[in-house]
Parts: sequence; structure tokens; C-alpha cells
Amino acid sequence: RGPADGGGPDRPLRIGYAGLPVAHKGWPIFRALAARFADDTRYEFHHLGARGDATLPAIFHPVSAGADRPSAMRDALEAASIDVALVWPLCRETFSFVAYEAVAAGCAVVTGPDSGNVAAFVAETGHGRVLDEAALLAAFEKGDIRDLARARRSPKLYYLRYSALTLDLAVAASA
Repeated sequence: RGPADGGGPDRPLRIGYAGLPVAHKGWPIFRALAARFADDTRYEFHHLGARGDATLPAIFHPVSAGADRPSAMRDALEAASIDVALVWPLCRETFSFVAYEAVAAGCAVVTGPDSGNVAAFVAETGHGRVLDEAALLAAFEKGDIRDLARARRSPKLYYLRYSALTLDLAVAASA
């Protein structure tokens, strides 16, 4: 697909967290950034998920993906023109739907070095940055994170094609 609508270069960088507000998926990191930079006009924080946190200084977008709407999160990230998706699992992920949905929606993914497949995906494809927590905070303080704005990257949009995943492999192996 063509380039995502990135808005003007002077609009705030839109940072998104996609999913449930749970610690093991990096919610505390997102929450801390949103609280610290709530009054910083360079940034705008968005939470996309099934349930929000009314105490968070972020715009909430209700999103629930399912069998009837498998691309709901990708579509919501694109519609909100999220520039950066913070995908920060606290354990090494073997696979992250959110990372792929974010890239498909035109977002850059920012993750930590201990996120497993998420860090490998970002490092191998160049679809974002792998930073430790100190570097993440420094990138926000200095404003370097703004290099990931849609208007500067002109990202492509992608459609995701779903399958039965592991079931497909098991069926093929038994044939």
C-alpha cells in the first residue's frame, strides 16, 4: 500500500501502546513516559485496547480484535496515525502480533533489548529502534525519538494475512 498519512512535520509525535494495560507487556514503561511528558507539546500519548486507564494522561481508543475483526488493532493504529508503537515486553517474546500489526499500520516499533523476537524483528528490518530504558528516556528528553515520525519516514502500509499458524505446520508435517 501507499504511504501512511503522517500529518504535518510540526504535529506532536504520537506514541501508542496497543493492548491491555499489564506490566509484563511494558505498561509501566508507557505509563511513566506518558506521565513524565504529559505537558510536553512534542508528544501525544495514545492507548489502544479493550480497556483503558482513566488515570493515564493519554487518549484512549477502544479496540478489540477477534475472529470477526482480525485486523482491528492494525486498522486502529493506522486511523490514529500513531508514529511510534511502544512494544516493551518484560520477557523474551517468541512472537509478537502487536509488533507486526504496528509495522503494518505504518508505525515504528520501539522495544527493549530483552524483548526476544520483537528486538530481533526491529533490528533485522529497521522498522524502529531497540533501546534500553536509559536510552529510551534520553531519546524522549532530547527529542531524538521524533526522527521516527511518519512524516520523516514515509512508511509503507501492509495488509496482514492470517493463517492457523502452528496448526498449518502440524497439518503439513503429517501429510
